[in-house]
Amino acid sequence: MKIEFSLQPDDTVITKDEDVLRLLSADSVLAEKFQESASISLAVPVYALNVEEAAAKSLGNAHLIRWRSFVFAREKVLASIDYKASGRLRRGEIITIHSNGELLTNTIEAVGRAEEEARSDGGVYEVRLLLVQSIYVLALWLHDPVGRENLFIPIPPIGLELNLDATYEENEFLEILAQAAIRRLEMTHL
Repeated sequence: MKIEFSLQPDDTVITKDEDVLRLLSADSVLAEKFQESASISLAVPVYALNVEEAAAKSLGNAHLIRWRSFVFAREKVLASIDYKASGRLRRGEIITIHSNGELLTNTIEAVGRAEEEARSDGGVYEVRLLLVQSIYVLALWLHDPVGRENLFIPIPPIGLELNLDATYEENEFLEILAQAAIRRLEMTHL
């Protein structure tokens, strides 16, 4: 399998390392960490399903809610920047900047693991993130643009009992999500 960051917002403004420093300069702690050098990753689209959509087992309902880029310095991930689904990476378009937590490292590790698990099928997968906030799930979504099987790698911490070392095929992953979503819906109707 080949992993690509093929979906990119058309109007990304921040593309150079010095722009990253300027963008994050409002946060003195982050700016201090980036004194020597910083780089920004290609943007990763973040898609979401609500609890009802997860219960219906339909990826067709997943909608783009934001883009996420990662900031690196000295080969370590230091922050992620979430910005509006319009794709404009400008100070006024930023939703959040995260500078700590295991989620950053775990996301980058999931991408690395996907690359290491390269399968012999010759497929090309777009890197996406899938968020099902109501059941506390974030997963790396390896989207197959030619319509074959999508793959999913859970990113801890996660609210479901999933094998965090596994790569799930679409049907199995959606079934697990659906079961958890149905339980969540039943709890809200008590």
